[in-house]
Amino acid sequence: QLFDTTTLARFILHIGAPKIIETTEISCINNQDGEIIFTKNSASPFDITWKDGTLTTISSKTNVLSDTLINLNNGTYYIETTDNLCGNIIDTVILVNPLPITAAFSTVKDTFDITEAVVFTNASLNAVDYSWDFGDGNASSQANPSHTYAQIGDYLVSLISSQNSNCNASNQQLITITDNVTSVDEYNIMEDLKIWTQPNLLYIQFKDANYKELEIRDLLGKIVFSKPIFNNNQHTINTSKWSNSIYLVVLHKTNGEREVRKVIVSN
Repeated sequence: QLFDTTTLARFILHIGAPKIIETTEISCINNQDGEIIFTKNSASPFDITWKDGTLTTISSKTNVLSDTLINLNNGTYYIETTDNLCGNIIDTVILVNPLPITAAFSTVKDTFDITEAVVFTNASLNAVDYSWDFGDGNASSQANPSHTYAQIGDYLVSLISSQNSNCNASNQQLITITDNVTSVDEYNIMEDLKIWTQPNLLYIQFKDANYKELEIRDLLGKIVFSKPIFNNNQHTINTSKWSNSIYLVVLHKTNGEREVRKVIVSN
């Protein structure tokens, strides 16, 4: 029988050290760059076992003060810790995939007069930052920019849509700028770059000595041919293995500018 004057302990209360679980979320869908850090605010070491969602042990350590698991994909992770004070405790952490990112944009048409402003409508999904390259040396970070071109020609417009520095998607579209009245100077500019085809062959000839690289891309922007240019103003390319389609001839200049022309390959 116990009385108010009893001096013996009636029970023992164990109070464990506060634990800290820090997570770094996955940067992009299906990436393996998640991270979990487990720490106890105590000088007493503990044993720790990490398990995945199938309860398979993926790491185990003894007598530690903290532990980290890196390069994780999405899923459920169990952290089982044991110490002399609190016994066995299991914590659960869930890492989730971010939403998939897509880059997309459109214009009301693909051919504009040089007096018109081209308005780009952004249709990207799950992005927060945008980087536009209008193909003429100009750029923008606006979501839905507009741009007026100073010269006629074909311009490959590129959009990079980003969630963060490790997660982005890109898209490209060809824009053609024309002038209802073609001047003699403009005609001479076009004559400086000649492109023509024969069955299984593509010919490119130019007078400008400031080109440094030649690329051929399909309409999705994929490079199907590329080569550096070394003082050679005429190039013959075998197209026998290419699909019959429209391709973009992209010539990179030494000053960073690009010339883009369309060509139809029909083998």
